Amino acid sequence: MPITTESGFSRPTFEEWLSDRRAAYVKQYGEFADDSVNARLAELDAEMAHSLSAHIETEAASFLPLRAKGQRLLDWGRFLIGDPKGAGTATGKVRFTGADGRDVQADQIMTLDSGIELRVVTGATVAGGIVDLPVSCVVSGTGGNAPAGSAVTLTTPILGLDSSGLVLAPGLTGGTPAETEDEYKARIVSRLRSPPQGGNDDDYISWALEVPGVTRAWVRRGARGSGEVLVLFMMDSTYPDGIPVGAGAPDYSGDVLAVYRHLLAQAPDPAVIYAKAPIPKAVPYVIHGLTPDTPEIRREIEAELRDVHVRRATPGKPWRWSWGPEAVTTAAGADSFDALDPNYTIACLIDEIAVRGAVSYV
Repeated sequence: MPITTESGFSRPTFEEWLSDRRAAYVKQYGEFADDSVNARLAELDAEMAHSLSAHIETEAASFLPLRAKGQRLLDWGRFLIGDPKGAGTATGKVRFTGADGRDVQADQIMTLDSGIELRVVTGATVAGGIVDLPVSCVVSGTGGNAPAGSAVTLTTPILGLDSSGLVLAPGLTGGTPAETEDEYKARIVSRLRSPPQGGNDDDYISWALEVPGVTRAWVRRGARGSGEVLVLFMMDSTYPDGIPVGAGAPDYSGDVLAVYRHLLAQAPDPAVIYAKAPIPKAVPYVIHGLTPDTPEIRREIEAELRDVHVRRATPGKPWRWSWGPEAVTTAAGADSFDALDPNYTIACLIDEIAVRGAVSYV
């Protein structure tokens, strides 16, 4: 029977094409042997028809971006919103101690404890026994992110300068993964469904999502005063709990500063804009009587719990207790459990968001 594809296009199988072509040749030329010229011509006709219908299927699937893939999706995206977001590079400042007057040149290399290399962006001179250096991760991605206080070590010692230093607040931030095809497609579809309107809520969400690493965003108008726009955002693929790193107004820093600057560049001139990372409200889970209880199933459950928070949690909205069991029951391999705590709805303030806390088993 014909193959019905995701796009709704129905095409015959090769065997059906071959049967159809052989019947047409028999009708026109009469019966023929399987090793005859007519048999081979019927087979070639079937191969061409099958290939052509496969091409039509591909065109039908990529006619709109909802099902487009690869180069066709990229063409749609470049037309509507630009290229996919590439991986971001972590940046920040580190501090070393040493003898006054000692110079540290640009491009000096140091490493985090993880082995990730950092490069000095702009050289500086030790004064008052310390020197603060702007650094950038040598490679892009989340591996370069590090909290304030993380240790760094010079790969090549400098006379008069301690080889060990520390990352300054707010840490090394901005290391983000490259945008996936599904994430890119979601932004393209969102742009088609919500075209620019000169600064409405959808516009601010789209602008925030243009920043590398940003996966979710919300607009809260009037939260800080009449006529003001507060944009809250998450970076679920960058940090374990999805919470961006950095301070909000007035001393913006880190990821929040990057989003704030981008919003300022896009928004209408009269707008008063604030960017902010939501305050995490951890929801600790206790699972009773899990069956079967294995390390693999526990990992599946914890991944599902994180996923349901990414899908359902919204700043200022209560976390419904039923969403926890929903995640546990969908975990691969989990057959049953006796109870799950918490078993009540958890309230969140306007700038709080429920994130998965510790998961324990009894």
